[in-house]
Amino acid sequence: MRRMIILLSSFSACLAAAEARADSWTVVAPMPEPKWELGAATAGDGLIYAIGGGSEFTPEVATVFAYDFETDHWTQRASMSEARRHFATAAGADGQIYVFSGYHQGFPFFSTTVEAYDPASNSWSRRADVPTPRQGHSAATAADGRILVMGGGMFGASVANVEAYDPTTNTWSRVADMPRPRSDFGCVAGLDGLIYVFGGDSNTADVYDPVANSWASLPDMSTTRYGLTGALGPDGRIYAIGGNGGAGTSAEAYDPIAGNWAPVASLSIGREEAAAALAPDGRIYAMGGGFFESSVEAYSLD
Repeated sequence: MRRMIILLSSFSACLAAAEARADSWTVVAPMPEPKWELGAATAGDGLIYAIGGGSEFTPEVATVFAYDFETDHWTQRASMSEARRHFATAAGADGQIYVFSGYHQGFPFFSTTVEAYDPASNSWSRRADVPTPRQGHSAATAADGRILVMGGGMFGASVANVEAYDPTTNTWSRVADMPRPRSDFGCVAGLDGLIYVFGGDSNTADVYDPVANSWASLPDMSTTRYGLTGALGPDGRIYAIGGNGGAGTSAEAYDPIAGNWAPVASLSIGREEAAAALAPDGRIYAMGGGFFESSVEAYSLD
C-alpha cells in the first residue's frame, strides 16, 4: 500500500508539472528571406515587421516584411533607405517603427541615421541622427513616448550610455547610464513602465525607471546569454529568448511581481542574433537568427 501511495503521489506530481508547463513553441510561416541581426516590432496596424539584418548572400539588407498572424502570411513592404544590421528597433507610441544606427557597408562602418516607418503610408522617413553611432545596442519605448537607445558599442568595446529620443520634437537627450556596459543584450519595456535589460556577455539583469531616471539591479538569469532577444509576454513577464552556445534553444522569463526568473518551453532550434515581438494574438514570435535562418516560431502560454 505504501508503494502504491508513493507511485500515485509521483504520478500526481508529474501531472501538476505537465499542467504548469503547458507553454510551447509552434513553427509558423517562414520569412521570405533568411535574416540574422535583424530588427522586429509590432506596429500600430497589428502586423509584425521583420526589418533589415544580414542575409545569406548579402552582408546587410534593407528589406522589410510584414507578418499577418491571422493569415499566417508574409508580404514585402517598402525597404529602408539604408541597408543595415545589428541595429536597434522600437515600436513608437505613435504606431510607427523606429530603427537606430547599426552596422552598414562603407566607411564609417557604423551608421548615424535614424529612420521611421509609417505602416499607413508604407513609407520610411529620416529623423535626427543618433548622437552615438553603435551596433549591438537595444531600444525600448517609455510610457512618456521617449525611445531609449542604450548599450552596444564599436569594434568590440561595449558602452553603458543611454540616449533618449523624443519623436514629437525629433530631439535627443542624455539620461542615466546603465550600471554596466552591455552589447548584444535583451531590452524590454514592461507593463509597469520600467525598462528591463538583461544578458549580453553576462547573466546579469538591470531595470530602469524613466520617471526617476535611475537604475537598479535584478536577480541574475540562469545562464549567460549573448546575442539573445527579448520580448514582453502576454502574462506581463519579461522573456529572454535564445542566445549563443548552449543558450540557443532555451528561454526563461522574469516575473516583475515575484522578482525571479523561471525556465519556459525551449525553442525548436537555436536562435542567436534573432528578433522577437509580441503580437495582438497574445503570442511571442521569434524569427531568424542563427546562420541566416528564415524560420519563425510562436510561443503560447497554453
